[in-house]
Amino acid sequence: MQLLDAAQVKQLIQTVGLPTVLTQMIERLRYDFSRWDVFDKSPRHAVYHPQGVLELMPCADDQMYTFKYVNGHPKNTEAGRLCVAAFGMLADQRNGYPLLMCDMTWLTAIRTACMVALVAEVASPAHHQGRLGLIGTGAQAEFIVAAMQRVWPLSCCAYFDIDASAMEKFSKNINQMKIDLHPCDSAQAVCEASDVVVTLTAAKQHNRLIDPAWLHPGQLICALGGDCPEKTELDVDLVQQCRVLVEYAPQTRLEGELQQCPDHDQVIELHQAFSDPSLIRPSEDTWVLFDSVGFAVEDFSALRVIEALLKAHPECATVLEWVPNVMDPKDLYGALVQDTPDV
Repeated sequence: MQLLDAAQVKQLIQTVGLPTVLTQMIERLRYDFSRWDVFDKSPRHAVYHPQGVLELMPCADDQMYTFKYVNGHPKNTEAGRLCVAAFGMLADQRNGYPLLMCDMTWLTAIRTACMVALVAEVASPAHHQGRLGLIGTGAQAEFIVAAMQRVWPLSCCAYFDIDASAMEKFSKNINQMKIDLHPCDSAQAVCEASDVVVTLTAAKQHNRLIDPAWLHPGQLICALGGDCPEKTELDVDLVQQCRVLVEYAPQTRLEGELQQCPDHDQVIELHQAFSDPSLIRPSEDTWVLFDSVGFAVEDFSALRVIEALLKAHPECATVLEWVPNVMDPKDLYGALVQDTPDV
């Protein structure tokens, strides 16, 4: 089995180059969502704690099985820890043996950003000017910009965060990408300056980040920050006025903005939208909401990308004998006690 810790994942991404990883991730996601029906799917298993949530996300097709463990602890940053950390495993369906285990903290940020880029590609307003807006500039923000550059004609980025240091960090990182930046003093200013608005906040509460009065006709809103029960970013009135795109409706209705609108009947799963973009907008003025909570198929795609990259760069992984190698598979006990010195 191949094993990659966080340092090895970083080494692999830097060896290949982040733009290449983003491009391959987008193409793999596009491919996997095009064959949606082959996957064994279920809402993730979640355990809730007053400080956050711990989740297990399984997925499988007829050849491979994957799972990802991921947490969400918004107050972790106050103690110098990541809000989100993850690891995952890829296993062979034919024999059940694990093939790959790796840290997925960076990969989660990458695949999340690539999903936004794919949605922007098909659901942006028809006459958009390539203007991206970010409400929240924490750990996920730069990845959104980098992924959007791969498939969307990004011209400028407006951004706002209640934490001035997070805005400074974002500006410093994005300046290397040579994009016009427009720091804003409010979420309203971001909405007014953007064609696509992405919300990226972590507070575990019902928030109201966007007033409908701030929006232009036809805007695309990508809500990435609300991802568990009792945690949302948008007011129920706004959600009800939007055509809503989701990854997997049974999970989103539990954890996304849709938890506030159980009877919302304008909901389209992304595999439908990708195969037929005409389903997305009944009119050009319709607000479209991507109610993103993250789904296990995306992590399946991420692990398959890493598996493919390792074929060209096996030096980035550690190879371990993870499962016992026994002479007689029926004699597991004997393999354990043999060669044990007498006591």
